[in-house]
Amino acid sequence: MKIDDCDGDFPDGVYAVPRTPGEPRVKVRKLSEYCRVKGIKPSDLSKEEMEQFLVIEEQEKARGYEKGGETMITYNIDISNELKNEIEQVIEEHLREIVDGEQFTVLHANKAIIGQRSGNVVTVEQIVEKVL
Repeated sequence: MKIDDCDGDFPDGVYAVPRTPGEPRVKVRKLSEYCRVKGIKPSDLSKEEMEQFLVIEEQEKARGYEKGGETMITYNIDISNELKNEIEQVIEEHLREIVDGEQFTVLHANKAIIGQRSGNVVTVEQIVEKVL
């Protein structure tokens, strides 16, 4: 069977299979960008490298995320759990001001929290210390 044989089955060119419950969710865009920058394939990643792109169901639940429910906050940076808790409180307080699909900056305690919101997922991408 060739791929061309299946083209008529997927007129919009999209085919998606839902993940099995309990399996991690993969941050595909971040994984793709990482591999592009490094010039490698996802299969070439070490276990440690791959883990940064996985979101385990327990992590989602720990942040209060449920399908169609509350906001999930993810991080593309390595920070302490203490700082994560502080940031999550600040983001929850400013959530109505953060526009879906756009980058945002929230100022708090001499820090600028920079990220992006996509639906009920907020991704913190950078923290700038000592903002005046």
